[in-house]
Amino acid sequence: MKYTTLFVPLAAFAGIVTAAAATNTTSDYPSDSADRHGKDTPSPSSPFDSVPPSSAPTPTSVPGPASRHMRRIPYEEGNQFQCGMLRVQAEDNAFSGYIAGMRDRDGRYIVTKDASRAAQVKLVESELLLEPRDQSMGYARIGATFGLLYEQPGDNNMEGNSFNYAYISGTDRTAVGSPASMGRSSFNDATSSRQRIESSIFYFGENKEVRAQWVNTNRAIKPVTFAVNPSFQLVISGNPGAYVSKFGGKAARIFCTPPPAR
Repeated sequence: MKYTTLFVPLAAFAGIVTAAAATNTTSDYPSDSADRHGKDTPSPSSPFDSVPPSSAPTPTSVPGPASRHMRRIPYEEGNQFQCGMLRVQAEDNAFSGYIAGMRDRDGRYIVTKDASRAAQVKLVESELLLEPRDQSMGYARIGATFGLLYEQPGDNNMEGNSFNYAYISGTDRTAVGSPASMGRSSFNDATSSRQRIESSIFYFGENKEVRAQWVNTNRAIKPVTFAVNPSFQLVISGNPGAYVSKFGGKAARIFCTPPPAR
């Protein structure tokens, strides 16, 4: 069985969500979701690296290096922190944007250059809860759905030497410290899949950076990092370098950012 991967040129970055908002569709499955047994061919190259500097989005400086030992900052309002928009920044400053309020046709959150289309969230007890205007199809939170392709350490597990990943998507709630479990997700709904999910996996680092972790099937907690694939869909992976090497894209960091003034 053959699958086709459609890449979105970086010059089209600013308009990707305009089209998604009108049709709620993007490309057919990229290579990281074509076949759960790994028969698909990885992306040969990433369009991120082939765009002339004049057509690339203006980089925004990342506030300081990522710390290996992230420090959680206290919640405001007793276990709640009003985050606002989620700014996505490539680790090499190749691009910046925001997590869009709209998902693609496969139920995955994508990145937009347009701040007016950005989702707005608050962090409550390790969950990213969507503001009412961004809640759709019964999902009130942003979580993660484990990917269709995987290698060692196996299904529903992350590790620092593995490309394993999970799609950033709308999900049901899962308990803090709980391994991935069966549950509803926007990705599962859209693709008729039965992938496992986790939602209580987010916390703050310094400079209001949103960090994430994954709970393996043996309950080991693994640090994970965000990445954006060539179709501007968001994932988390224990080794974003391995993920990018296999599927293309860029490792990324996410920061809470106040919404634009009205």
